[in-house]
Amino acid sequence: VYHDNNKMILLWLIILFSLIIAKIGHYYDYFITPISAGALLIAILLTPRIALMASIVVAFMVGLGIEYYIRAIAFVLFGSLIGVYTVIKKSHGYSLLRTGLIIAIANVIVIASTGFIAQTSTNELLIQILLGGLSGVFSAVITTGTLPYFEHSFKITTPITLMDLGQSNQPLLQRLLLEAPGTYQHSVIIDKLAAAA
Repeated sequence: VYHDNNKMILLWLIILFSLIIAKIGHYYDYFITPISAGALLIAILLTPRIALMASIVVAFMVGLGIEYYIRAIAFVLFGSLIGVYTVIKKSHGYSLLRTGLIIAIANVIVIASTGFIAQTSTNELLIQILLGGLSGVFSAVITTGTLPYFEHSFKITTPITLMDLGQSNQPLLQRLLLEAPGTYQHSVIIDKLAAAA
């Protein structure tokens, strides 16, 4: 990535995007911030390893902005790391909705455990847990909404795009089925062999 200017620009744009989300969330509540979206975008568009590194960098940058409020830093870091891990563990594509729900669960656990340690009042903690759960879902929604724009702008093909292209209702595949059914059947067999491999 370091030797590819296009990918470097993309990486820093996503990090900047994450920090803008964090700044906007700072005006409402730290725990509603869907900052895991940046880590998901980097994991999908670039590589999971870079996403892990970027998650740590973003967590510390957010920490600088909020005077090292440890609960918010833990929320940002663990939510992002769990999101990246969920994306890379799926061998045959991934579901961003499922990833969002897993991030929401991780956020709830982190907020609840740090809240008990900090002896936060019950009402405040319940609100923070609710906001943390919503944050995970919002992360998946933001990732789903912005991913196509990043893909088209930087000409990156992701597994989601390949899965869309492989759908049998694609116009090109429909035309192939009608005009060259033998070639179509052969392609389907090769597709199944490649997926199994």
